[in-house]
Amino acid sequence: VVVAVYRHNALARAVSSFEIHRYAGLKREDSGTLAARRREAKLKQRASEDFCHAPGALKRHFETERDLYDRGLRAARANGLKLLRFSFEAVTGDLCGTIKKTTTALGCETRCRCQPTLSKHQRTSRRDRSLAGRTSPEAAKCITAELAGDV
Repeated sequence: VVVAVYRHNALARAVSSFEIHRYAGLKREDSGTLAARRREAKLKQRASEDFCHAPGALKRHFETERDLYDRGLRAARANGLKLLRFSFEAVTGDLCGTIKKTTTALGCETRCRCQPTLSKHQRTSRRDRSLAGRTSPEAAKCITAELAGDV
């Protein structure tokens, strides 16, 4: 069985991935400390480097990820593997339901238990912030310009 999940909002995926690294090891109680402010400054610089380093790179990255996903689906089908496709929203919104469907397909639904939990990323993601707040003001300008076709 191959479980395939594709997150259609590629920008959300890229920003989320950046945040995972951004907040790794940082605790909410650390916010406001000198160390946290220094780290935040370095990470804003890193955001600008990550998202502004090469014009067109972000869109090419999105295209490459989609191509790899599609190639994986074709390979699974070509090898006669059972394919279970889920939307990203289905997995994040109903993880236990997704696991139940997967374990049923595997034939082990009576032996598997699901206990929903919040990942560290779900607890630390700054979804309430703007793009500039989740990356950096410079990175947000670069991202916006590239996706608007201005680059």
